[in-house]
Amino acid sequence: MYLNEISFKGTVKKLYLYKFKAYATWFITLIVLQLVGLLFSLGGVGSSGGGSFRVLHVSFDIIFIFTLIWVFSTAIHVARYSLDLDLTFISNRRSISLASLAFLLSSAALGTLTAVLCGMLLRVVMYYIHGGALVAPLGPLVLLGSVLSGFLYTSLAGSLGYLVGTLVRKSRVFTVLIPALAIGTLFIPVKEDAPLFMEAIFFFTQESSPLLLILKPLLSASLLYGGTMVLFNRMEVIK
Repeated sequence: MYLNEISFKGTVKKLYLYKFKAYATWFITLIVLQLVGLLFSLGGVGSSGGGSFRVLHVSFDIIFIFTLIWVFSTAIHVARYSLDLDLTFISNRRSISLASLAFLLSSAALGTLTAVLCGMLLRVVMYYIHGGALVAPLGPLVLLGSVLSGFLYTSLAGSLGYLVGTLVRKSRVFTVLIPALAIGTLFIPVKEDAPLFMEAIFFFTQESSPLLLILKPLLSASLLYGGTMVLFNRMEVIK
């Protein structure tokens, strides 16, 4: 029993490290996307004031959006194609699922950290572009909050991508069905004529309670990851 436990943990660890090697180029793509997001962010998101005093509002939202897209795409690719590579090891679906989960959470954490660092780089670049203009400092609590909240949302994007990739692997019908549903969320009105997609964004981001702001993406990502792992383990035929 003890030897079997060691073997299982060792297999998960090998699969986890193997995924990092197999997806090394994807992390280069992440950095490139974030730098592109930085370039798009140089114009700021708005300004206020007038005359000789003008305040330029800067945000790293675009950088973070590119990060979310990267995590989502990576999760889809892991669910759809990495299984063929994982089977080169002596493994089962449980070890593959756990290794994929660990890899995607690590990718979400790394993507969040680099996005926050890129956001800090944006502030430095804006400082020099505007001739040493005053830039409000970011305290450690603000940075910690940005990393924590960012990780929760990138994990949510990864869990959604992992579910999408698993469904597409299970049946090619979802290749057509999922994009159709995604497009539908952009037009289907739900509340006050706001489309379902925007309502979903408001649900996760517009919350006055810090506890609920944390619990919403955390519980949603946990349910999505858990449900996807159960679905993956019950798939009868590997396609």
